[in-house]
Amino acid sequence: MIDIDNKMYKGIWKYFIVAALILLPTLAFPIASDLSVFMHGGSIIANGGYLFQDFYDIKPPFIYYLFAAINFLFGDNLIAFRLFDFFYQLTFLVITSYLMFKLELKTKVIKAFLIIFPLSYTILNYRDIFQTESLAFIPLILYFYYLIIEDNSYKKHLIMGTVLGIAIALKYTLGIIFIGYIVYFFSDSKKRDYTKAITQLIIAIFVVVLTFVPVLVTGGLDGFLDTNSYLAEYAKYPPIGAALAKQMIDILTHNFGTLVSVSTLFFFLLASLLIKDEKLQIMKKYLLLFCFLLFLSVLLERKINMYHITRLYPYYIIIISLGLVYFIEKYRFRFNLASFTLIAMFLLMSPLLRFVNSYKIAFDRLFRYESYLAYYTNDKPFNILGHHIAIADYINKKGEEKFLFINTGGNQTIHYLNSKYKYKFPHSAFHLSPKAPASYKKAFEEDLKDANIIAIDSLDNIFMIFLTDGSSYDLFFKEKEYKDYLNNYFELDTTLLNRYFIYERKCK
Repeated sequence: MIDIDNKMYKGIWKYFIVAALILLPTLAFPIASDLSVFMHGGSIIANGGYLFQDFYDIKPPFIYYLFAAINFLFGDNLIAFRLFDFFYQLTFLVITSYLMFKLELKTKVIKAFLIIFPLSYTILNYRDIFQTESLAFIPLILYFYYLIIEDNSYKKHLIMGTVLGIAIALKYTLGIIFIGYIVYFFSDSKKRDYTKAITQLIIAIFVVVLTFVPVLVTGGLDGFLDTNSYLAEYAKYPPIGAALAKQMIDILTHNFGTLVSVSTLFFFLLASLLIKDEKLQIMKKYLLLFCFLLFLSVLLERKINMYHITRLYPYYIIIISLGLVYFIEKYRFRFNLASFTLIAMFLLMSPLLRFVNSYKIAFDRLFRYESYLAYYTNDKPFNILGHHIAIADYINKKGEEKFLFINTGGNQTIHYLNSKYKYKFPHSAFHLSPKAPASYKKAFEEDLKDANIIAIDSLDNIFMIFLTDGSSYDLFFKEKEYKDYLNNYFELDTTLLNRYFIYERKCK
C-alpha cells in the first residue's frame, strides 16, 4: 500500500484548495424547495416539536433529526446550512482521496477527481444539491471501499453495516447497494462467511431502527404509519406505461446531456470499455455495478430529478477520472490546430461553462441582488424566489406571527418571515389530496383554527404531489368544512402577484 505521508499525497493539498474554491459559489445559492422543507422540519424539532405530530413529511425521520441538530448547533439560517453542506462535501473529498490512495490509484486520477467532482456538484445549482442523496456520499464511498479491500474481518462488516444503515436511513432505496455485496459474496468461495454477512445486515437494520427511536418514544408511531400510507400512494405515480417511459427518456436525456455533460459521459464510456489494467479490473467492475444498481433504484422510484441521479456520483466520477487520465496518457496532444479544436470541443461540452455561471450567481448575490433575484424568479417550474420574498415582506409588514401558508412545491416563504413558523405541513398536498389520511386533515384543521392570516396558492397544481388535478386554492374550496370556516371567520385582504390569496381573520 502507498504511504499516505509521501510526497505525492502532500502535493494533493493544493487540489483541496481548488476544490474549495470550486464549491464556494454554493454558499450563494438561495433556499430550494426541498431544503426549505428540511429546514422547516428541523426547526420544529429543534424548538421542542415532535416529528409526525408537529411536523409531517414523507422523507425518512433521520434527515429531520440531522437538520434539527444543525439548527440547534448553528442556528436557523440559510448560510449556516449552506456552510454545513460546503464542509460536508469537502470532507467527502478528503475521505475519498484518502481511500483512493489506499487503493493505489494514480495521483493523477485523484487530482482529476478533486476537480471534476466539485465542478459536477456546483453546476447542479440550488435545487439539486444538499439533498438526502448528497448527504449519503460519505457512507456510499465507505461502503464501496470496505467491500473491495482484501480484509474479511468482523470489523470490516461492522463498519459496512453501520454505513449501509446510515445510507438507508437517509434514503430507503439506497439499500440496493447491499446487492453489490451479495454479488461480491458469491464471487469467491474464500470470501463467503455467512455469519459475517448476517452480522453486517443486522447492524444495518439496527442503525435504521435506531433512527426511528425518537419517533417511537415521542408517540409519533401513528403519524408515521399514516405518512407511509400516503407514501405508498405517492410511490404509485407516475403509473408504469408508455407515457412514463417517454417522460423518463426525455428527462434522462436532458439531465445527462446538460447537467452531467457530454464530456464526462465520454470519459465514463472510455474508462468502462477501454481500460484493461489488471489491477483496476475488480475495482472498475464494482464501480460499474454500484452505478448500475443506484441508477436502477432511480428508475424504480420513477422520480427522475437530477438530484436523484447524483446518488451515482461517488462511483461515477471516479470512473470519469480514470477515463480522463487514460485519455490524456494514451493520446498525448501537440500544440496544433487539431488538438486545439478537440480541446475546445470538450471544454464546450464540459461542466465549465455552467460553472462560470455559478460564479456569476455568487457575484450577483453580493453586488447585483436584483439581477440575482430575477435569475431565480422566472417561468421555470419552482423558480419563484421573488414570490416567496414578496409574500414574506407583506406578512412581516402586517406584524402577524400566526401566519399559515397553504402551498405545494416549496414553502421558502416561511424562512423569510421575521417570526418562527410553527405550522405542521410543508406541502398542502398532504392534507388537501384525496389520498390524504384523516389524521392529516385533523392536524391541518388545528392549524387553520389557530392562524390569523392565511396565504393560499392558486397556481401550484402539481399532480405528482397532490395525486389529483387542482391547485391548493381549488382543493381547499372543494372541502366544505374548510370553505365554510374561512368564509365565517376570515375575509379576503388582498391578492399578491395574481396568484396568492391572502385572508385575514375578521375582527371579533
